[in-house]
Amino acid sequence: MSEAITQWGNLGVMIAGLSQGDYGLISRSIKDVIAEPYRSALIPHFYEVKQSALNAGALGCSISGAGPAVFALCKGAETAFKVAVAMMLFGSAFVALLLGSGSDTDPYVYSRLVHEVVGAPEAVGQELRVEGDLVEGSLLFREEPCEWRFRITKEGEEMPVAFPQCVVPDTFRDGFGISVVVQGALGEDGTFLASQIVPRCPSKYEMKERLEAGEEMPEGYEQMREQLPALPEPS
Repeated sequence: MSEAITQWGNLGVMIAGLSQGDYGLISRSIKDVIAEPYRSALIPHFYEVKQSALNAGALGCSISGAGPAVFALCKGAETAFKVAVAMMLFGSAFVALLLGSGSDTDPYVYSRLVHEVVGAPEAVGQELRVEGDLVEGSLLFREEPCEWRFRITKEGEEMPVAFPQCVVPDTFRDGFGISVVVQGALGEDGTFLASQIVPRCPSKYEMKERLEAGEEMPEGYEQMREQLPALPEPS
């Protein structure tokens, strides 16, 4: 009974926080004392994922429904993006929820897979999130002006991506079988101009299996960048 009373109290605090726009109250209310203590044991690395989300700035993090998906509640799209990256490092399924976004980034963009976007005229110019597997050997980098180029693939279709920024997440590596989520817009020439990239790396279990099978860890960030083929200068 005491756990149920605590849970009902948290629900009341959540409603008050939402109605008043009080993020402190909202954060304090995201404490599941009924399902989480029992369901968390069935989700590998749940508490590591939760702590990573909180460290990255999430208001709270818990299990979505009966699991195994994990959600994090965030204030603004920029924080949600950082939290998503932190959670993805563990290979977890997640839902990142936004509150009071003051960012120019639209949190409600459509999410698609590569083969659903390639060759689709209606996708051109739309703000999209697209997921696919990084094509091995496709990664190119130019230092001045900074730009990354690569291709992602799904269901036999490939999509070229341009990311005109200098820094990418540390886990963005060629040759280690990662999938990538890119956000931006598809150009008329079929190239996706990305404003954000989120690499989804193998889980610790998958990493261990691959290392035991004789695969080598990917190079460090600076080493990897120095060894990449150079992207041609813009014409």
